Amino acid sequence: INAEYGGGRKAEALSGSPLTMLFPIALLLLLASPAAAVACVNVTDGVSFDGADITNTPAPSASQCCQLCHDHPACTAWTLYKATCYLKDSSRTTVACRNCTS
Repeated sequence: INAEYGGGRKAEALSGSPLTMLFPIALLLLLASPAAAVACVNVTDGVSFDGADITNTPAPSASQCCQLCHDHPACTAWTLYKATCYLKDSSRTTVACRNCTS
């Protein structure tokens, strides 16, 4: 009787409790939440960080390009040129670029 109660009814009682049912939902919501946005500072129009490209990817805005850089472990700078975000590992060399934001 003790084994039946401990293994069966007790487990059923816990699995049906509201707290037990809400925990997986709360965990999924936490994991699915977007990362906090990064506050980009020192953003300059008309400048490109020349060379030092890690990769590039489409991005509709400077703030999204900045976020992409923040999320990449090797990125220290970025340049957005005509909706393409260039992630950089250096910002030593700058050049004038009419359609760039860095």
